[in-house]
Parts: sequence; C-alpha cells; structure tokens
Amino acid sequence: GSHMASPTPAPSQSPIRRDAFSIIEAEEYNSTNSSTLQVIGTPNNGRGIGYIENGNTVTYSNIDFGSGATGFSATVATEVNTSIQIRSDSPTGTLLGTLYVSSTGSWNTYNTVSTNISKITGVHDIVLVFSGPVNVDNFIFSRSS
Repeated sequence: GSHMASPTPAPSQSPIRRDAFSIIEAEEYNSTNSSTLQVIGTPNNGRGIGYIENGNTVTYSNIDFGSGATGFSATVATEVNTSIQIRSDSPTGTLLGTLYVSSTGSWNTYNTVSTNISKITGVHDIVLVFSGPVNVDNFIFSRSS
C-alpha cells in the first residue's frame, strides 16, 4: 500500500524571533514549569514576573544572538540573596552563566544586575532557572566586544 504523507499542522502561535540586544520583557515568556508564577505590576506602571520559587524555569523562545552575546543583564527585585541560571535551549541545556542577585531591600526596589556568559550565537531558546524568589521586570543581552 502507498503511504500518504499528511501535512504537519502549523502551530497556532509560532514564536516570533526576538532580538537578544533589545529589552525582553520578562512577562512575555513562552512557557514555564511554575504553578505559582504570576505577572505582576512593577513601578512606573510596568509589568514583570513574580511569585517564583526554587526550581522554577521560564522559557523564552527564538532569541536571536546574531554574531554573538557574552553578557546578560536583568532588572530584578528581591528581599533575599538568590541566583538565576541562564541556559540555552532547555532547562537542562548548556549553562551559559549564573546571575547572582543580592537583596535589593524590597520587592518593589528594582536593580539591574549583570553577568558575563559563555558566548552564544544564532537563534536559541533561553531558559531562566531560578534558585529562589525574585521579581523580574526585563532582561537584555550584550554583544561580544
């Protein structure tokens, strides 16, 4: 018998490619494993993500690094010392770097914290892996010098 190839259904929402070197809003994530995460308000009528717990992952699809990024900055607020792993392609993917965040003094006091990452080029999903509670307003990557 002959085998008819059935067309693959198009995804209802194919994630658009996003520029790694423009601000990426934390609430514009594509998926998360968290049952507690919420989109929260930030100062100046912005939005971000909060109610994050240890082990939570948040995935951002189709980030375009072009010829390469070697830095990561996030605008965050927390009352505890915590860290965020930046991984490529999956929650267990290559660890690009770890952003160490010390207490900003208040859940409504946002600081921008930066770290170096291993060079990444081309288009990848980025997964943030959280070790504890932190509010995230946005993040951005910086180019290789």
